[in-house]
Amino acid sequence: MGTRSVKKSAVFLDRDGTLIFDRNYLNSPQQVKLYSFAAESINKLRTAGFKIIIVTNQSGIGRGMITEEELEKVNKKFISLLKIAGAKIDGLYYCPHIDSDNCCCRKPKTGMVMQGSKDFSIDLKKSYTIGDSARDYLLGFNMGGKGILVLTGHGKKQQIKVSKEKIKPFAVCKTLKQAVDLIIKNTKKINILLSILAISSVLCFAQNSYSSGDFKTAQDSFVSQKLASERKKLDENKKRYVWQKRGKYQIPEYEKLKYTILWNFIPVGEASLELNGFRNERGRKARYARLDLVTKSFLNSFYDISGTFESLFDEESKSSFQFISKTLQNGIQKSEHLFFEPVEQTYQLHVDGTIQKGKTAQYAQDILAALCYVRTLHLKVGSKYNLNIHSGNSSYPLTVKVLKKELIKIEQKSFNCFVVEPFVSDDANIMDLGGKMTIWITDDKQRMPVCVSVESQLGPISATIN
Repeated sequence: MGTRSVKKSAVFLDRDGTLIFDRNYLNSPQQVKLYSFAAESINKLRTAGFKIIIVTNQSGIGRGMITEEELEKVNKKFISLLKIAGAKIDGLYYCPHIDSDNCCCRKPKTGMVMQGSKDFSIDLKKSYTIGDSARDYLLGFNMGGKGILVLTGHGKKQQIKVSKEKIKPFAVCKTLKQAVDLIIKNTKKINILLSILAISSVLCFAQNSYSSGDFKTAQDSFVSQKLASERKKLDENKKRYVWQKRGKYQIPEYEKLKYTILWNFIPVGEASLELNGFRNERGRKARYARLDLVTKSFLNSFYDISGTFESLFDEESKSSFQFISKTLQNGIQKSEHLFFEPVEQTYQLHVDGTIQKGKTAQYAQDILAALCYVRTLHLKVGSKYNLNIHSGNSSYPLTVKVLKKELIKIEQKSFNCFVVEPFVSDDANIMDLGGKMTIWITDDKQRMPVCVSVESQLGPISATIN
């Protein structure tokens, strides 16, 4: 049986005026100077899973103003300065032609990115271009991805030209640093969107190969890393800690719900939700939950995601103890294991052999613990409920607003529902999720999420219970 090669996402960066100061037909290594944010920006993108590829028009060669040998020396100095600053690129391509040569590689033509796509197995539709010229963002459009204009280099002058172009950039940013932050935030929005969908059960749980023993082994490893003095302090704090009961309604100990995910009313994926009993975690009664999601194969060329998620959280307070996620998103594989200490309000994040530590908000919840908590609330029309969602190394305040009650019909069956709307806040501002989200939760003891609808930039996305 053959294997399917997984394509990666990339950011194609302009060189002059974007990463280094523009010298107009730069031909001397001594004149190469990085912007202060260049190395940090590249490292952020690499950490987020993007390949970093430089694509630069060098018409100075075609005009006879610099030689290819001089360009090679400049590029070597450029790469060397990045290395000294702790950054690394994956590839570099240049076009030596002028417009009248009518080549296929001079930006905004796609010759260089097509070659990069071939060399590094890049999915151009899931990639970005960044540069200080209209040529750079038009390249992003021409390759089927997203193009960003930065205002360094010739960017401010180019902004006037952009206003006359029919095709507009995905974004205009002051510097590469802001463009990178935007890309990463845009990627996080997708993750947060998926998290909220999980809360509304558009993404749900299914049986998998993990067992409760996986949590136990991981927990033993986690505890063994603590110093004896830390463990003693933690034990003393636990004795004084009061576990607050949160939520009114009881949800089943065992449950399995299945959903169909629709995009533009076309079935594009499946999800299922399973609650699978209780465990003893650190002397507390903890609930075990599982999420499994997969998109259908025909969608993979445009946007593919699959993943498995596990949660172990305190039944009384709904605070998280552990969360495991393994995802494949747009060709990027990611595995995370979060350990929470609700008493200390701290977390440890294990990712690919690295460990990050930090503080959490009170009653911090992973997306699956939050799902169960919402279902236990005594919902009232006009009320708002606040949660603290923790994903990766960050916490996100989530507000759930109850809009009204409504009767909806799904496949010949009617449900009396509360209609709720979630908002994710980021730095005290409502984060744009690309459109309004509405969730229907049954007005009964089950509090079952039966439907969710999102008006996104990609078109309407919804999920309905089977």
